Amino acid sequence: MIWTPEFASGPPVPRGSDAVQRNPARLWILLSAVGCSLAGMILGMTIPDIAAAGRSVPDAADPDAQYVQQMALDFVLSGRQQQALRVVLQRYREEQLQVFRHANFDQLPESLQAELTAARRRQGDRIHELLNDEQRRHFETWSRTNGQAR
Repeated sequence: MIWTPEFASGPPVPRGSDAVQRNPARLWILLSAVGCSLAGMILGMTIPDIAAAGRSVPDAADPDAQYVQQMALDFVLSGRQQQALRVVLQRYREEQLQVFRHANFDQLPESLQAELTAARRRQGDRIHELLNDEQRRHFETWSRTNGQAR
């Protein structure tokens, strides 16, 4: 078959009602394809942000996450070693807290006593702010009784 300009744009389109029915179908297919492509591109651009946001929440709750990640990079730790490191760090924090709880306040250096007193006062102020008037009066009484004056 010899190529001629009359067939350059494809096979001839029938005239009449068939032509009207085929063109909207082709248009619908084209628009669907373009829409799906755009949706895929948008989804592809947002998934990394959603995944990053999901990962940031546990890291914020885990005070050791950054340390464990750095150790994992520096020492090429396996997943099991990273989990064990998290346990070691958690146990250390618990032991440190126990030592602190059993320490006699008067035996601590003055600078540390001042910091602890200021932190306790800030805690009391924050609690005070979230209570209503009746609860505040009760909290004030309770604080004086339990030696936790603001």
